[in-house]
Amino acid sequence: MKQLIASVLPLDMIRKILALCVVCLLASFLGFMVETIWIALRHGYIDNRGMHMPMLLGYGLANLVIFFLFGTPDHPKIYFFSEYATGDTARHFLYIAQVFVFITVCESLFGNLIYHFCHVEWWNYNSIPLHIGQYTSIPTSIGFTACIYLYINEFFVPIYNHLSGIELERYSTIILLLCLFALTDCAYSLLFMYKHQTVNVLFHKELHLPEIISSVIFR
Repeated sequence: MKQLIASVLPLDMIRKILALCVVCLLASFLGFMVETIWIALRHGYIDNRGMHMPMLLGYGLANLVIFFLFGTPDHPKIYFFSEYATGDTARHFLYIAQVFVFITVCESLFGNLIYHFCHVEWWNYNSIPLHIGQYTSIPTSIGFTACIYLYINEFFVPIYNHLSGIELERYSTIILLLCLFALTDCAYSLLFMYKHQTVNVLFHKELHLPEIISSVIFR
């Protein structure tokens, strides 16, 4: 695998691609964990989120798209009102605004596409204040934007820069296999929903959080 890749691409490009794969996989795992915690706190249960692996590839891909489209908080690409981005604070604010709009539109679009093709309501924000339709809301978009802002600034860029400078090609087989498994898992989940019109639930565990919290506080 290593020799095959090296025969096609320059070494520095190979390392950058592999580094992007790693930060994408990391964001996918963190997205799975954040969503699991959110579901546990909001609905009182945990499940596999339709996946076999503890990864939600949409989060990783969203971070990559935002990185390429909008840059980073410290080096943003400002597409609107760029004439006002004359200082660090203004650039960060406009970067956050762009990411917020992107997240809001994409979450709504993805939720509606899943429902249109699979007839599956994968999530529902109707009970959240300031929801925009069923699949997005102002509070959740703010939360996602904050997480992405912190991840790209504090983790994505440092990890990417570090990995791009080491001999990451030694681990190319493992990295590419993990990417393949994550892609296959995501594709299988979508095909399962399309075919069966339901989410692929492998386990579902009620947590009974109110009772647990009460027992901890009043024991």
